Amino acid sequence: MAKRNLLPIQVEKIGKWWRKEIEIDLVGLKRKERRALAVEAKWTELDYQEAKRLLSKLTAKAQQIRDVKETIVRIIAKKIVNKEKTRNESFIALDLQDIGDLSRCQLLHD
Repeated sequence: MAKRNLLPIQVEKIGKWWRKEIEIDLVGLKRKERRALAVEAKWTELDYQEAKRLLSKLTAKAQQIRDVKETIVRIIAKKIVNKEKTRNESFIALDLQDIGDLSRCQLLHD
């Protein structure tokens, strides 16, 4: 997704992140702009409340990323029930169907 410019920021460095006992599945950094993208991935089905709870935990973890002024948080799961509701509340939760749709859309434009 990063190579195809499908992320909300164009990251320069991407990978797993941890500090002490805090771990984030994926963090992408845009150092010059001091921006970060933090992503938690779950290989399970989440309902709306679980997705919201996971996002809240991720937001707290992401505050530990040093030297950034803005962090965008996202969650990805195997399936998210009522994911449209999350988008109405200004947070984005993606599932495998969304990622497949993004990939197919991008492939049509290559």
